[in-house]
Amino acid sequence: MSSTMPSFNLNEICEAIDTYITTGEKTYLIPDFATYGYIENNETVIKNINENGYGTLKLRGRCIQKDNSIIITEIPYGTFREDIVDKIIMLVKEGKLKEVLSVKDLTDLKGLKIKVECRKNTNLDLVIEKLYKLTNLESTYSCNMNVLYKGMPKVKGVWEIIDNWIEFRKECIVNGLNYECDKIRTELHLLYGIKNILIDIEKAIEIIRFSKDYKNELMQYFNLDEVQA
Repeated sequence: MSSTMPSFNLNEICEAIDTYITTGEKTYLIPDFATYGYIENNETVIKNINENGYGTLKLRGRCIQKDNSIIITEIPYGTFREDIVDKIIMLVKEGKLKEVLSVKDLTDLKGLKIKVECRKNTNLDLVIEKLYKLTNLESTYSCNMNVLYKGMPKVKGVWEIIDNWIEFRKECIVNGLNYECDKIRTELHLLYGIKNILIDIEKAIEIIRFSKDYKNELMQYFNLDEVQA
């Protein structure tokens, strides 16, 4: 069974969960992708992802206009800058982007950068719209948040998954505290045994040195159980 889980901003998730636990208010979380770019503001899709776990997002790269050039600094998630560059070159050769003179991939350690140089007096807004339409600078991401819960697959919305996670975390905290309590009870039980021994430590040493069955004798004399002995 397929599952397509969008990524979310961890700070936003933490803040939303904190608010939810404190006030009971659920805020809609918007996916946040590693390659940045824009998500088209579609309230219906965002609502579906948060409540039902599915929906198709429209993603766009970020373009900056500078002189007669268009600088692409962010691209949609799941696309590759090499494909975008190759597609622009192909469109120029086919005459579908006559406004473009050249395209250069200037990506370096500072980040992604594709420079599309255009002819003078070109309407850059129109060229950008063409790039969105004809290349992977605009793409879609279909969310299908199919998860395994208690051994069964189910498509869950963001907040149903968060509810399940909070339930899981509560169990973890309770189990952790129970484990610590059990450790303390065990240590306390042993300390009670030591307390009984310290009443007559010389007798305990004598029993251990000279008795053939010192454990049982310690248990009887000092009123200990086997673990304490």
